[in-house]
Amino acid sequence: MNVPDPHEVAHAAIYLSIGFEDARLADSPGEGYTRWSGDAGGGHLECMSRLVELALIQEQWLLDEGKDEFPGVFPYEFTEPLGAWLYANGDPTDTEFKAELARRWDEWLKESGL
Repeated sequence: MNVPDPHEVAHAAIYLSIGFEDARLADSPGEGYTRWSGDAGGGHLECMSRLVELALIQEQWLLDEGKDEFPGVFPYEFTEPLGAWLYANGDPTDTEFKAELARRWDEWLKESGL
């Protein structure tokens, strides 16, 4: 089994958190955050910790699926919107997250023309 590069995991965590935070700030009543922080087990730090876990899952999924060739726009075209999706939809199970990765990957390939 290949192991994800820690730098790639860090980049994924950063872009997931950017998307998550942008969505959180746009959610003025904060209902999504209340739902998310409860799902993640607490407050903001727990949410960010879960995003790091999901970043590792994303990078491992990319390796396992042999999806290692894509342009440098990937973090902000794919991963950042995924962070917003996470905020809007709550904390998924690992299996649900991998299913969303697969769905978004196919959609992203079609939209990007790769």
